[in-house]
Amino acid sequence: MSDPVRKLGKSGNPNPQGNKGKGRKKGVPNKLTKGARQAIEEAFKGLGGVAALKRWAETDPESFYTKVWVKILPQDINAKVAARTMTSEEADAIVDEALGRE
Repeated sequence: MSDPVRKLGKSGNPNPQGNKGKGRKKGVPNKLTKGARQAIEEAFKGLGGVAALKRWAETDPESFYTKVWVKILPQDINAKVAARTMTSEEADAIVDEALGRE
């Protein structure tokens, strides 16, 4: 039994559109993800919700900022920074101005 010869770029699918447009819409979570998020939200509310989160953040701010806050910060930051060379006198003047020195 031999494999039929396929033409490059042809899948053999009789539908020229293929599977385009089928399946979940972009951004719609699957059932498992949706269920997990609902369970986490219920647990959050059962443990005291926002008030409990604030109490924890006040009693252990280091853990709050290193375990929770970092999860909601953007992963990628696209910034354009323009630098110029300045003399030490110019740098000292900027520092003095920032510190309120004359």
